[in-house]
Amino acid sequence: MQQAKKKVAEKKKKKIHPLMRLLFDTHCHPQDDTCNVDLIPQLPVAGLCLIGVRDIDWPVVEELHSRYGDKVRAAFAVHPWYAHRRGSDWLEELEALLRRNPAAIVGEIGLDRAATTPDTGRCEHQHQLEVFEKQFRLAGRLQRPVSIHCVRAFGQFFEAVQQILKEDGKMALPPSIIMHSYGGTAGMMDSLTTMKQGIGSRFYFSFSPVINMRSPKTVEVIKHIPQDRLLIETDQNTPTSIEDDIMEMCEIVAKARGWSVEQAARITLENAQRVFDFPRIAPGPPEMDDDEGAFASLAGLHVRDDDGAKANATSNEKDDDEEEEEEDDSDGASSGWWVKRP
Repeated sequence: MQQAKKKVAEKKKKKIHPLMRLLFDTHCHPQDDTCNVDLIPQLPVAGLCLIGVRDIDWPVVEELHSRYGDKVRAAFAVHPWYAHRRGSDWLEELEALLRRNPAAIVGEIGLDRAATTPDTGRCEHQHQLEVFEKQFRLAGRLQRPVSIHCVRAFGQFFEAVQQILKEDGKMALPPSIIMHSYGGTAGMMDSLTTMKQGIGSRFYFSFSPVINMRSPKTVEVIKHIPQDRLLIETDQNTPTSIEDDIMEMCEIVAKARGWSVEQAARITLENAQRVFDFPRIAPGPPEMDDDEGAFASLAGLHVRDDDGAKANATSNEKDDDEEEEEEDDSDGASSGWWVKRP
């Protein structure tokens, strides 16, 4: 605790980067650091989206979002790591929470074939799939953007989206689909962004230093992402690391794409605005005054191998096994949560 407070004091002395207010952290968990929750609204960023991953996480995220409006965005869902621990009424509770917070998005949801539970030592794969599909459909029904966690399961994720599209139709899909800390191949990215019926245009790809920069292929993947689908994030679980990490990710993107840092900041901010400015069915929380005005115009709120091979709708278990060999499976290792990695 003392170390965290010391880090905060050091940051107060540090000069704020002039581009910081153009940076939006699209995926983070700073509420996990309960000693420094009060620092979240003080962060000099354009905005940030707090991700609530299970029911015990939701109240603090809701409270921060309700108090700080557009700057502090909210996402609620059951993370695949906790899919097997859901209560009997979890989906109804989640829907009620989302309806109560019309500017909130759904997330993070997804599939993680690398995660095992302490009780069984196994990956609770069927639980994950069931919970993912229900939440993805809920996001579509409420027309909320969705944040996706995907580890060693891109083939199955692709199939699941295709099946939901086939069964429910285009209008039942979320308006935006954010692949958080994207760790798939450039080929898989191609497959997602070229999905038929205009679904491909709904995919966005976000990157974080703490997860993605462990893999040497990340820079090459960033080069292939369409400019208008690129987002940045920190995936940090403390507010004391967000400033450094979000600026680092912006600089990495700039270098990979041959842009200036300011270009990278403005492009990713514009993309974030496009994702989070979605139509809402009821008024959201009151807006905060923003001296810089970087996010004043927003009306609403708010996974890694480059072999070039495209996935297709008939991806099978063999595809996923091949994916495991390529994919960086480090997602979530920094979070301090209890899920074990094999």
